[in-house]
Amino acid sequence: MIQEHKLTAKTMRPYTGNGGFYVCRLLDELSTIRLVNFVHEHRLAVLSDKDVFELHCTVIYSPSSPLNNDNDINVNVLPVAARLTEFRVWGGHDGDGYLVACLYSPQLESLHRLWKTRGGHHTFDEFVPHVTLQSPFEPDNGTKRAIQAANAHLTTHPIILRMDKEVVEDAKPQL
Repeated sequence: MIQEHKLTAKTMRPYTGNGGFYVCRLLDELSTIRLVNFVHEHRLAVLSDKDVFELHCTVIYSPSSPLNNDNDINVNVLPVAARLTEFRVWGGHDGDGYLVACLYSPQLESLHRLWKTRGGHHTFDEFVPHVTLQSPFEPDNGTKRAIQAANAHLTTHPIILRMDKEVVEDAKPQL
């Protein structure tokens, strides 16, 4: 149910070929539940329905580079797995903070390289697979301690997330 709504939401700007493109992977329903429950149980954030609805992992964001040719629109249908490695707070390009769940996934890194061969130019120097959980996000001292404790927990209790849908759409215009 969650998955169907997320997929519908993520196809609001289907790729038209008129400009840049954006590729993301959607967490399957069980992974979404697992991640949200962990975040709530460890008191990292109170995720709204909107936050949960928008959970995804960006594979590439290429705002000014179109795909090399129409055949490159073919999405990768095989599911990928990722290990949740840690939670971080990142400063955003828009001045807002972000709570992210960082991932380890050779499959996601391979997909990122594949989309670069199709014409993509990533907007950041380094690709760090992650799921943005909440923005804006400004942690207080208690939340910072909760993030440290959650990260320590992950070292002995790994969480594996699955992503089974890939979405390609027009890149949002840069502001």
